[in-house]
Amino acid sequence: MTLKMLGKLHRWCNWTSSILAGLRADALCILLLAMRVGDVARAEDSPLWLGGLMVLTGQYAMQGAAFREGIELAVDEVNARGGINGRKLEFVAEDTNNMPTKALTAARVLLQKPGLIGAITTSYLELGTGGAELQRNKIPVIHLWDASPDIEAMGDFIFGIGPWTPSAGEVSAEFATKHLRARSAVTFHINDPWSQLVTDYFERDFKARGGTVLRSFAFNPAEQDFRSAFAKARLLKPEVIYCPIGDNIVAFYTQLRKQNPSVPIITSDVIADEHIRQAPAVFEGIYQSQMRDPHGAQFEKLAAAYKRKFSRELSLPWFVATAYDAANLMAHCAEKVGPEPSMVRDCIATTKEWPGVSATISFNAGGSSPQQESIFRLQNGRFTYQPLS
Repeated sequence: MTLKMLGKLHRWCNWTSSILAGLRADALCILLLAMRVGDVARAEDSPLWLGGLMVLTGQYAMQGAAFREGIELAVDEVNARGGINGRKLEFVAEDTNNMPTKALTAARVLLQKPGLIGAITTSYLELGTGGAELQRNKIPVIHLWDASPDIEAMGDFIFGIGPWTPSAGEVSAEFATKHLRARSAVTFHINDPWSQLVTDYFERDFKARGGTVLRSFAFNPAEQDFRSAFAKARLLKPEVIYCPIGDNIVAFYTQLRKQNPSVPIITSDVIADEHIRQAPAVFEGIYQSQMRDPHGAQFEKLAAAYKRKFSRELSLPWFVATAYDAANLMAHCAEKVGPEPSMVRDCIATTKEWPGVSATISFNAGGSSPQQESIFRLQNGRFTYQPLS
């Protein structure tokens, strides 16, 4: 009940009292006014909620945990400076296990939260179901791990601040042709939307640069034996292999290196520290397109806050910083225009040159603030930046 509505109720009470001229109407009006004033007071004291659809279990759990930690750091800072216009900000993370059905259920759980100002999502698969449900209910969503034309088409309440999906394939194709001087390639991908997309972008750009894609192989996520496909690829004698494979990662690359030991391998975003620890020799020398780590005074401040809160050094800086930025931007908009989700959405959409830790955030007409990937090579257990020239 807003103050404007309270005024209408008060005028109705005065009119009713004058007509009935009885104590019962006066008493009823006093009771109703007291109840509504209490409702307003309780609403002003109640917390606001920021929701998360997050990959917290499964093979991307480490990245999902880093995203969650970044959000928690931002929420702590918001509340330390007084919350959002005096109201505490609470964060609730729902685990999707990177499964569309769980993402839909998680989104419906979030929608039950009173005072929900928006949500943050982590994986591409969450958006098709969970993101769509939030879009239908006009709840703003900031997606962390991707930004792409496909995400832009999902709706005007969904925003992407992660790596520009086309850049993952395109920078890999540019590196393959410019740096590796490759003119023929074989590609491998998993039958999921992200893996297919970045492979399409690689193939398109590789061909545009004069290269030939000899064959493209596709696998189902549950597959674990890739040897037959690798044997066929070896006979084609490609000069480079592109394989953004994010399922059964250690098994895939172990088998690939055994059958194609001398062919340069490029992937995108999928190889993380836990995979390298399991099989360091397998991954040594592989190229990967990914985001460069943030740096500068803002990042150093964030890293110090991370160490104070979690009692360890920050190990996935881009993930933590990007989630931190998303949560801070959502809170900034709620404080600037009020907690109504549609108003928060409008504020996000018009954000330009917002100084984040991971990047300067400016949304285009489609709802993306894209970041461009770079190429790294795994050397002595660490990813080393590789210039394109």
